[in-house]
Amino acid sequence: MKKSIFYLLFPFFLIGIQLISLLCAFIGYGIQNVDSSLYFFGFLIAIFIFMLGGIISLTVNLCGLVHLHKQSSQNIFAPKKFYVFQIIELIFSILWIIFSFAAFSNSMSV
Repeated sequence: MKKSIFYLLFPFFLIGIQLISLLCAFIGYGIQNVDSSLYFFGFLIAIFIFMLGGIISLTVNLCGLVHLHKQSSQNIFAPKKFYVFQIIELIFSILWIIFSFAAFSNSMSV
């Protein structure tokens, strides 16, 4: 059961990193001169971490679902809240990837 707890908590760590990078992008965007290097690097780092973190989070969530399924096939049943939480995290990861791609596409059109 320790592995399933790791799979459940690791996406929260990635989401924290993603939110910090979003703050970095907002700080860069808040500067009046959009040609500043802080804006460029802040947004670049944020988008990179968004995409990388979203893909890693998606992979970890899929591994978590596979692990929970393997446990249930060995007659080690996890509570239903683990499955529900894992599916919510999976949906959040997919939406996060779509959001980061849309933000990246929008920034390239400016």
